[in-house]
Amino acid sequence: PQDLGMDRWRALGKAVDARYADRVLPQVGLCLGLWDWVMVGEPRLLAGDAGSFTTCRFRLVVFEPFVGEIVTGVIAESSPAGIRVSLGFMEDIHVPSSALPKPSEFIATERAWNWKFEGNDLFMDLGSPVRVRIVRVVYDALNRRPPLPSDSGEKPESTVEPSAMVLYASMEEEGLGVLEWWDG
Repeated sequence: PQDLGMDRWRALGKAVDARYADRVLPQVGLCLGLWDWVMVGEPRLLAGDAGSFTTCRFRLVVFEPFVGEIVTGVIAESSPAGIRVSLGFMEDIHVPSSALPKPSEFIATERAWNWKFEGNDLFMDLGSPVRVRIVRVVYDALNRRPPLPSDSGEKPESTVEPSAMVLYASMEEEGLGVLEWWDG
């Protein structure tokens, strides 16, 4: 009823986004929003209901990287368990400590990882832009994500709630990791 005065297309788009935007469809990916309309039927009214119902077919913009894809984000969190990377719209990209460049160590006082490369200390600071390779995509409709394992045996201190889609990534290859390491 609150959308009766609204343009039909805007009201339909609002309804689709309310149902799908920022939601994970298992084995499909993270829905970002409406792309376009394939078919829109005539609106119908049901007796005893103040709403209008319209049968629609539409396409959505969906994010689901494939295994092996390289994505660029920023370091959102560091802990002894590893690093969490954010793309801005997706916060659940995890790089376990075992998938960081070797040899790396967690510096607790800095809350950052340090890669010791040819005698140089290369820090992975919060907010640093990074490039990672996706190694696994995990769906969990019930959001029962186990904590990330830590090489030190400590429990992770993540501030992020479990998600229905979690991406695991690696920084072990040349060209991956903090972008400024690889700038010519």
